[in-house]
Amino acid sequence: MELSDHEHVVEACKDSLKKLQSDYLDFYLVHFPVATRHTGVGTTDSALGEDGVLDIDTTISLETTWHVMEGLVSSGLVRSIGIINYDIFLNRDCLAYSKIKPAVNKIETHSTAKQKSITPNKFMTCN
Repeated sequence: MELSDHEHVVEACKDSLKKLQSDYLDFYLVHFPVATRHTGVGTTDSALGEDGVLDIDTTISLETTWHVMEGLVSSGLVRSIGIINYDIFLNRDCLAYSKIKPAVNKIETHSTAKQKSITPNKFMTCN
């Protein structure tokens, strides 16, 4: 699910299923713990404001997005769901409100994307 699809989770999932010519996905992830202005299902464009910075949509909560993700599992469109780049605090929040726990928290880390709030001694399991 792309940054701008937080409010369009079901449509984005169905678009992926159509492109993959599949009835279900083994795994579906919330790509980033921030929602941006919607740029259209199936697009990978980032919604940028006039200042060139991501155009954040503060009306969409991560909790709402997660509950829709859980609905994908309940409906059989997806078998497992997870998160990407949630720091320790967002991870704990997600665990508190989730009925279906994230199967994974994928963390991007390299020389230009250091995850200072997530160090090896702070990793936690979701299940």
